[in-house]
Amino acid sequence: MITLVQRRPLRSADGAVRQFTRLCPLLAAAGAGILLLVAGVYALSVYQGVEPWMLTGDPTALTDSRWWLGLLSNLGIMLWSAAAAVCALGTYLLFRADAGRWPTLFLLMSTGMRLALAIDDAFLLHEEVLPAHLGIPEKAVYSAYAAMTVAYVLVFGRMLVATEYVILLVSLACFAASIAIDLFTYAMFIEDALKFAGIVFWVLYFARTVAHLVEKGLVGARAAHSDVQRTPRVA
Repeated sequence: MITLVQRRPLRSADGAVRQFTRLCPLLAAAGAGILLLVAGVYALSVYQGVEPWMLTGDPTALTDSRWWLGLLSNLGIMLWSAAAAVCALGTYLLFRADAGRWPTLFLLMSTGMRLALAIDDAFLLHEEVLPAHLGIPEKAVYSAYAAMTVAYVLVFGRMLVATEYVILLVSLACFAASIAIDLFTYAMFIEDALKFAGIVFWVLYFARTVAHLVEKGLVGARAAHSDVQRTPRVA
């Protein structure tokens, strides 16, 4: 039987020691990732010549700023992260259910794109980091995102048209308008408002799409399992 989540009752015999032994590889991998990230943050603080706590503290507290500073931007980063998490969970569920290569790959690539956009938005990659430190102009970054989006549509076009793609089109229209304003005008409030609207529609699209794909994948997996069980064995 297909099991997506390991269901193991917490019997008295299966105590903390047994759980720790069973989860040791997972805990070790998570701990190694945490140590690697913290070491990277410390190395960056040394490279920049600043105290490590300046890279670990909350920006609002460190700069003694108002709590509402960058409110819409912070909400947008949360939504980008939520979209990436939803797509990542959908990828895992479809993979465990063996629900097909293309739906799983579609959500996997969607996860990567959402995560890249969240990181870009959080650390101002296309606005500050890439132009100032790597010499990559902002327009080149926008062109790269456009090329990535076109490639994404070309590869997964058939899957996209089978979804509620109107929501995605509305999202892309908001992003396109926001980028146009950013490149050719200085109406920052309108630019950020359109960008936030695009993110909201983007999350809405992927929340509904992932739910549909997972439901469809699980139903298909159960049907395939039932067919296998009904197949008579040859003596």
